[in-house]
Amino acid sequence: YMASPLRWRHGTYDSKLGATLERYADDTPGVEVAHNATAILGEKSEPQPDVAMRLLSETPPRLVVVQHSVRFTLAESYGVLKRTRTLKQGDNALSFYALA
Repeated sequence: YMASPLRWRHGTYDSKLGATLERYADDTPGVEVAHNATAILGEKSEPQPDVAMRLLSETPPRLVVVQHSVRFTLAESYGVLKRTRTLKQGDNALSFYALA
């Protein structure tokens, strides 16, 4: 499998979002940020987000924001999280998930 090529604008958004999440994680105990790490969400769902942040706790987060390509469609829900909104700009999208 070869991923689709990404545009320069996608790279600049990814860089800015990654830097923002890294700064947040540096100041927030119990938060971890990773770039291009596969997220196993189910048997048939293994997206590889450009950047992801996770809480190092067993309590589910109340809100999850996922930055992804507009060409990649995410599921309406993952476990107890349900998508509430998607914002699109250029080649990028932000999907917001909250506790159902």
